[in-house]
Amino acid sequence: MDIDFELETQHLFLIERTCVVCGKQKNLIADFYKCRPDATKISSYAYECKECTRDRVRELKLWSQIKNELDDGSFDTKYVNTHQAESYIHNLQNRVNSLGPNSQPAEIVNAAGPLETLKRLKTEDGKLKQFDGKVSDGMLGAPEHVKLAAKKQDPLLKDATIE
Repeated sequence: MDIDFELETQHLFLIERTCVVCGKQKNLIADFYKCRPDATKISSYAYECKECTRDRVRELKLWSQIKNELDDGSFDTKYVNTHQAESYIHNLQNRVNSLGPNSQPAEIVNAAGPLETLKRLKTEDGKLKQFDGKVSDGMLGAPEHVKLAAKKQDPLLKDATIE
C-alpha cells in the first residue's frame, strides 16, 4: 500500500466488521474486499469477508463444472417453462402422497384437482395444452419480444403461432 492511501484510511484500520456469511468479526481493511472506489468510507467495503467470497466463487465454479459434466442435452436450458409440466406433476404428486386419513377435504381437492388437470392437459412430449386446446410453446408468460426472438432462432417454433 502507498503512504497516501494509508493516511486517508488510517481511521478504518481498527474498525471490525461482522461477516454476514460466517458471522466472524474481522478487520475491515485486511479481511473485506473493497467494492466501491472511495476507500475512505466504511460503506466501500463488502459485507462478506474475503474468505467467504473465495469459498462462494469456488463453489459456483464447481457447480458449473458439475452441470456441464452432467448435461446430456436432454434438458432444455434455454426455456425454463419447457419442463414445467413435469415439475408440477412431481410436486403435486408428492402433495397427494402426503395426504392421510385425517386430511381435510379442501386439502385433498387442492392437491388432487390440479394434479388431474395437469395429467389431462399434458401432451406426449411433456408440454402443456392450453385451455383452448393449443399446445404451449414452452414460453407461457414470456414477453412477446422473447417469443419472437425464439421463433426466429428455433426451427421447431417457426410454424408455431404465438398467442
